[in-house]
Order: sequence, then C-alpha cells, then structure tokens
Amino acid sequence: MTACISPTPEKLVQARDVLTRASFSRAQRIIRQHLYSPALGPEFLAQAAGLSRSTLYRVFASHGGVSSLITRERLNEAHRRLTSAGGPSAINALAYDLCFSDPSTFSRAFKRQFGYSPRDAIGLRT
Repeated sequence: MTACISPTPEKLVQARDVLTRASFSRAQRIIRQHLYSPALGPEFLAQAAGLSRSTLYRVFASHGGVSSLITRERLNEAHRRLTSAGGPSAINALAYDLCFSDPSTFSRAFKRQFGYSPRDAIGLRT
C-alpha cells in the first residue's frame, strides 16, 4: 500500500516481491487441488489464479517453470502415496491417475526426482 501512496524504487520492489509470493502461493494451492486433472497446465492455472500467462511464467521462473513445478508436485504426491501404508501397488494406474502420458515416462521422472524407482518406493512403506 505504501508503494502506491509514496512510490519509491525500494517500495515498488518490496510490493512486487510480496505480490509475487502471494501469486505463487495461490497458484501452488490450485496445483495441489487439481493434481489429478488432465486439464492442469499453464493455461488452466493462469485462468484459475487470475493471472496473465506472462505473469504466471514470471512468478514461476525462479521455481523452474510452471510445467516443471506441476510435474514435481505430481511426483511428490506419487511418492507420498507409494510410501504410505495401504498405498497403491499398481504403479501403472497411479501414473495414469496423476496424468502422466504413460507408466515409463512416470517411472523415469520418478527415478530422476528421488533417485530410486516407484517399485523401490513401495518397499519403503511404513
């Protein structure tokens, strides 16, 4: 608010940083709510978060990009489900549930993210 009343370069940078963090948090919540939706992508996210595509890409630039973060969130959800007691044992079904194009793509991405395969993750169940 002070950036609007008495704009200085420092106040404008602070305001932009606050808005960027708020936009990122809102977009991250939307991603988590729609992990299982095949429609989840940059277009959907920009519309749901009320951001332009260019603003969305700017907000996510320091996090590796929009698609990259969506994939990481999906992989984190897969990891959580695979390692939890009573979690799924059908890796193929989980891959499709989380909107990966095929189980091989899912397994490669999972191994790249965590350093072990989805099958190995099942062995980590508590």
